[in-house]
Formats: sequence, C-alpha cells, structure tokens
Amino acid sequence: AEPRLRGTPNCRRRSRGVAWGMSLELPLAQVGLSHRTASLAWREVLAREADALGADLAAAARPGDGFLLLLTCNRIECYAVGSDAVPARFAERARVLAPAGEAVLPLVRRGPAALRHLVRVTAGLESLVPGEREVVGQVRAAWRRARERGWATGELDRLVAGALAAGQRVRAAAFPSGAARSVATAAVARARRERGGSLAGARCVVAGAGTVARGLVEALRGEGAQVVVVARRARRGVAAVEPWSALAPALAGADVGFVATGASRPTVDRALLAEAAAGRAAPLLLLDLAVPRNVDPAGAAGVRLLDVEALASRPDAMPRADGLLDDEVAALVRAWAARAVTRRLGHLHAEGDQLAASAATALLAGLPPLGPEGERRVHDALRQAVRRALFPASREARSLVQAGMLPLATCERCPEVSGGTRGAA
Repeated sequence: AEPRLRGTPNCRRRSRGVAWGMSLELPLAQVGLSHRTASLAWREVLAREADALGADLAAAARPGDGFLLLLTCNRIECYAVGSDAVPARFAERARVLAPAGEAVLPLVRRGPAALRHLVRVTAGLESLVPGEREVVGQVRAAWRRARERGWATGELDRLVAGALAAGQRVRAAAFPSGAARSVATAAVARARRERGGSLAGARCVVAGAGTVARGLVEALRGEGAQVVVVARRARRGVAAVEPWSALAPALAGADVGFVATGASRPTVDRALLAEAAAGRAAPLLLLDLAVPRNVDPAGAAGVRLLDVEALASRPDAMPRADGLLDDEVAALVRAWAARAVTRRLGHLHAEGDQLAASAATALLAGLPPLGPEGERRVHDALRQAVRRALFPASREARSLVQAGMLPLATCERCPEVSGGTRGAA
C-alpha cells in the first residue's frame, strides 16, 4: 500500500468539477527540518548523510515522482511531486537518524501550503538570517542537481521555477533597502557587537575560500579589519591565501576567527584550538558558520566559540511583503490549475471521442449496411453529441480558473501541516 503522511483533512478541498470527474489537488509536498524545528546536531547528521539520503529517496520514488533535496546551513528539506513515497521515506530516515532526545517529527506541508513555504524560503523569510541572498543560489543548485540526477519532472520544474521568480519579488518587497544580507554580513555584525561596536584594526582570520568566506573577506575589509585567509586551496575571488598549516599560528595572533569550509567533519579539533589559545591575554572569538560544524563543538579553554545559530533573528512584521506573498502564491496556483484543467480536459475529450466511436460501432452493427458515407455520418453525429454534452463542463472549468474561484487558488494559507516544531513555523 502507498505510504501516507498525516495532514489536515479539511484542507484537502476539491473543485466543483469533482461532480463531473475532475478533481484538482496541487501535487507538491514538502517535508524537512530547519533551525526552527530541529537542533543543529540533528541537522548536521542529515547534512552528512545528504548523498546517501538522496540515493535512498530516488530508490523509493515511483514512476512519475519527482523531488529535489535542499541543503543549507539552516535547513534540509525535500520538495516532491507525485505519490507520498518520497516524503514518507524522508520522514522515516530523519527519524532513524535523529539524535537521542529529539522527539520532534519532521514538518510536512502539502499543496498550496508547500508552495507557499518554498516561496518564503526563496525570499529569505524562513532563513536564519532573514533576507539573506545565498538561499536563491542554494535552491537553484538543488534544482540543478535534481535535474542532473534524473530526480526532477516537468511538473516539479515548473513549480520550482515559478517559486524562485516569485520569491525574489517578495524578497525585494520585504527588504527594500537593498542592503546586502547574508550569513557573512550577519557574522561580521555579531563579531562587531562582541567587540564593543567596532572591528576597525582588528586582526581577523577567515578559514575557507567558498562563497561565505568571500563574503566575510569583503565585509571585514569594509569594517577596516586586517584579514588573513587560510584555505586548503585558493579559489577565484579570494586573494593572498595562506596554507591550511598556517591556521593555528594565524588564530594565535588573531582577535576574531571565522571558519566556513565545505568539510563534512570538524577540521578544527581541540588540539588546534588549544594551540591557538595558548598564552593569550584575551579569549579568541571564533565563529563556526558551517553545517555540519567545522570546529569541534567541545571547544577549548581560551576560546569563545559561536556556531551559526548565534546569528538567528526573526524578521519584523512586513505587511507589504505578506500581501505580495499571498498574491504571488495565488497566481502560481492559478497558473498550475489552468495547466491541470487544460490537460485534464484534453484527456476528457479524447475519452469522449473513444466513447462515441465505440457507441457508433455498436449501433452500426445492429443496422442494415449504410455504406461509407452513412457510417461516417453516424460517427460524426455521436462524436458531436458527446462534445456538446462535455462543452458546459469544459466552459465552467475554464471560467473557474480564469476567475480564480477554484479552491486551490484561494486557500494558500490553509494550515495543511503535520509534525511538531521547536518554535513558530
């Protein structure tokens, strides 16, 4: 039997068209964990298992199913179209991998609620740093990976493409100042606060050479800090990179350190921390911005260690953005419904033509021979009769879509969600 996930039954509304055989349910489901619903320890376990998890989900998928796996520093989520097989497998694996004491179930959304969440994610409204810009690239990368590995379908492609475009418009409305928001800028702002409001002249070390590291270097130089970059290999956009072996001495002479590599295990262990902290007059402020964490969370004496959750903040109320979000989601659902209705009507008319042909053949079998012209007229008459019978239903369906009167186009705020949370979702 097909696995089922708990939802909110009264939100599974169908259109008036169900009376003539047409039901409409947006086939998108979202299941996952975020900084609001699970601990960092749980999220980093799943992040380490991301490749194996993706292969497991692909094995569980049924013909016609599509999905993508989104991994960021504050969430790991699966967006799927088709059956419940993929979301159910994700939820099962998440529960199996949960650290001891984690009793919260993965959060599940369906239909317009799932699409609304995806738009909020791409807009940066669900981010640990509200409005951060990296998430758009991360969603695009997850989508590209799904297409390259054969996980995506045309239905998923259209929904993700629409959500990305809508999310960027919502983000522009939610954060109109144009200020660059990112994990890097938030980390630099937190370091500035920790040091009494200024990083001018501060000796800072950045370990890593990826997107976040480049953002850190840019932001720190804007603050007037002295910056040393340490990485295993140089990358475009990061100049004067020191070898990884220079990390401990560089931290020993630093005021603030930032670690942001793509490693799946801690690359800064307690021995390195102890070496960096030895003989210091003041503690080393060290910010670990990676998930999974790059620094041994046990830390060491003489080191004030902060992880990415220290950057968390909640956005202020943004009525303009909320209103635009409602409009964008409703427009996406109407566009999906129009495609679904057109496709379903095509199937319905094809079935009607087959029914008319079968009825004409049965009728002619009981009549005297009418000749080719007579038989053609019988076939045409029955086909036209069936089409006339279907026309009112077709016209009603198209009118409902154009007017935005289908339930899916107007219930984008339905709480079709299951699972527990650590805080507000």
